[in-house]
Amino acid sequence: MGKLNLKTDPRVEAVFANYPDFIRDKMQFLRALVIETARETEGVDKLEETLKVARRITK
Repeated sequence: MGKLNLKTDPRVEAVFANYPDFIRDKMQFLRALVIETARETEGVDKLEETLKVARRITK
């Protein structure tokens, strides 16, 4: 397994910082798990971390 090239949107840290502690801890754990899994997966050499916007649809 080679080195993982991790590209992170700088807004990710700001969004995580605004979560309440009990949610931020869980989100950081999941983030670390995804990065660790990518590092351990053969053939994965790039990982891009982005933010997705959820839109609420009202009728």
